[in-house]
Amino acid sequence: MKSASVSKPLKTFYDEYYGADYTTDGRLDLRWLDSFDKARNITSLCDTVQHARILDIGCGDGAVLKRLSDEEFGRQFYGLEISPTGLALTKKRAIKNLVECKLYDGYQIPYGDDQFDLAVLSHVVEHLEHPRMLLREARRVATHVFLEVPLEDHLRQKRDYFSTDDVEGHINPYSLKTVRWLVQTCGFEIVRQTVTIPSFEVYHRKMGAKMFFLYPPFKLAGQLVPGVATKIFTYHCAILCRRAPSSSRA
Repeated sequence: MKSASVSKPLKTFYDEYYGADYTTDGRLDLRWLDSFDKARNITSLCDTVQHARILDIGCGDGAVLKRLSDEEFGRQFYGLEISPTGLALTKKRAIKNLVECKLYDGYQIPYGDDQFDLAVLSHVVEHLEHPRMLLREARRVATHVFLEVPLEDHLRQKRDYFSTDDVEGHINPYSLKTVRWLVQTCGFEIVRQTVTIPSFEVYHRKMGAKMFFLYPPFKLAGQLVPGVATKIFTYHCAILCRRAPSSSRA
């Protein structure tokens, strides 16, 4: 596989992202609250496939790994993270059955073929400069791959995705169509898929009391007419996929 590296501006961004400010300005607590929804999506989509050995690629501060471990969804957990500050926070969580958590370069997964039952890419792909490179590596090391992305390619999105000043580090906007296309052109077949939104608690924490009125219709639209709703508002798409029969590990 051709080597790749994260560009210097993004590497600096992620090196510093989980630093002192992250632990004191509320982001750590919000990410822990948000991890409930992310873990729920993993367990609901992946409950029918083998998941004893789980690799969380881009594990951040370890919140999702901690949730999966607490719910005993899996017997052995591994984490990879590009950020030293994120890695330090993950190790502080004292995650039960965490075998190993280490730094990696963002694209080369330092494990052998078929070493894992399930690889998780939860809100990672939208950050990648070369998403297919990492997805193909995930396909190599795991029988099944779960990914979740925000569907930010819609009519109301005004963010300049070509700016490195994006506070969330999102550089790839996806729609329902383009995220499926991405997965299928990386040698996967889609097993299950769902469109979701974060919990009311998360939205209330971010946007305040107005969500008492806005959240119910927002959630209902995503359930009843996801094809229409995702063209107007930001929802999340979670996909469980596996290596296509005609695809090699390379």
